[in-house]
Amino acid sequence: MKLQSIDPTTGELIESFDEISDSELETALARAQQTFRAYRTTSFAARAGWLYQAAQILESEKDKWAQVMTREMGKTYKAAVAEAEKCAWACRHFAGNGARFLADEASLGSSVWTSDEEERRRCVDELEAGSTFINAMVVSDPRLPFGGVKRSGYGRELSRDGIREFVNIKSVSITERPAGAGSNTE
Repeated sequence: MKLQSIDPTTGELIESFDEISDSELETALARAQQTFRAYRTTSFAARAGWLYQAAQILESEKDKWAQVMTREMGKTYKAAVAEAEKCAWACRHFAGNGARFLADEASLGSSVWTSDEEERRRCVDELEAGSTFINAMVVSDPRLPFGGVKRSGYGRELSRDGIREFVNIKSVSITERPAGAGSNTE
């Protein structure tokens, strides 16, 4: 079966594509997994460099991308140029702030679903989380350590120490006023 790209404003056929085979799909997925494993250890500085390059390409070729968006998505040319510029801005924003955004991210618990023993070990070793559950949802249990990494907190959830860490202690005293005394707020 052929996949077709059709101009939404005119109905004109832009291009046809053959579906990929199951083996081509498996090859592409394997390559994506290999690339993920290699890139996940890439420094924030290198990633920021790629985002700055992407921003430069989007801005310098915004007319080209606007024509593609207009033809394939039916956007107005003006809206398409604005979208290319917005995408360039987003690339620069995350290039400049991504490391800071991720450094403060809290991770209390994580769930991983896999039957692959190597993947299990890797997740346990590499996930930055206070608790990691394999093939199960994260649950609260006073026997398990609470807390996590970065700004997620420390202590033991549901235990006396955990409660003291996360609860503001406040004393409240209520004295009943006699009927008809009115209500004064002090």
